[in-house]
Amino acid sequence: MITSDKPTRSSTPSQSITQKMGISREAMLGWLFVLPALALYAVFVLFPILQSVRYSFFNWNGIGE
Repeated sequence: MITSDKPTRSSTPSQSITQKMGISREAMLGWLFVLPALALYAVFVLFPILQSVRYSFFNWNGIGE
């Protein structure tokens, strides 16, 4: 008779990523829908606002030295 050294799997299923992180599937799907909009908002609204605040600290007329 031949024996195997491989461990057998338990009968309980492994936890999914959402269960490990403690978030529901609906919440994860909600974030997946909202993230592209937040990324676009950050690129086209927040970044220009922060850059204008940064530029306001410099005395530059926009053409040259």
